[in-house]
Amino acid sequence: MERTSRRVRLTPLGREFVASLRLAYAALERVVESTRQTARGVEGRLRIGFQGTANDDIL
Repeated sequence: MERTSRRVRLTPLGREFVASLRLAYAALERVVESTRQTARGVEGRLRIGFQGTANDDIL
């Protein structure tokens, strides 16, 4: 990290490190959320249909 009294910034190596971990971190977040939903008994797929025109109140 590069630090000054006004800013903290990643070095090029730090940016590369973060980029390389991004996919693994996203996968970990999905597993944690899936586990939470299963523990709460929330599973499956919910589909909601809508017929008619959508206005701002509905959206």
